Amino acid sequence: MNYFYIERKTAGSESGGKVLRRLGLVTVACAALSLSSTAGALECPPNTRFVDEKFVNTSQWGREAKLNTSLMHFATPPDGSVNTAHRQSYGKFAGGSAGAVMTPDQIPPGYFIVAEGSEKGCQGWSVHTPVLKPGVFELRAYCHSGSAFTCIPLNAQVSCYAKVRLCAFQ
Repeated sequence: MNYFYIERKTAGSESGGKVLRRLGLVTVACAALSLSSTAGALECPPNTRFVDEKFVNTSQWGREAKLNTSLMHFATPPDGSVNTAHRQSYGKFAGGSAGAVMTPDQIPPGYFIVAEGSEKGCQGWSVHTPVLKPGVFELRAYCHSGSAFTCIPLNAQVSCYAKVRLCAFQ
């Protein structure tokens, strides 16, 4: 059996934020999926500020763990204080055994994406398809543990994750 929980935190500080509400602990028979909004080790570059952060992961026993295009929703700054005169010109949008499917020019003006994920052994991750809507920034995430026989030990749990920090130009 696997478990997942959803937790929402405020963006009150770079080191964390206050937990507003834990929404529950649910048993899932086939795969564990965890979505949480946290502030962690990823850093926004100079001249940008922290907006929101998301983390997705999955795990499986004895077979490949794969998370296909999980949709992440980031709250945009309510005051509209994003400097759209600036664009992201570099970034890492994939790692491990997954290839990049996004380039910096696809990120809406005024926003900067910092991402990381599973890269050990056969693992891979990527983020793609950013969309800016009123009040929300959407981005898709992918990760896998690898499907080759050497990637999945017998009777063992394998997992993967992707983590994204959304920053805004000031």
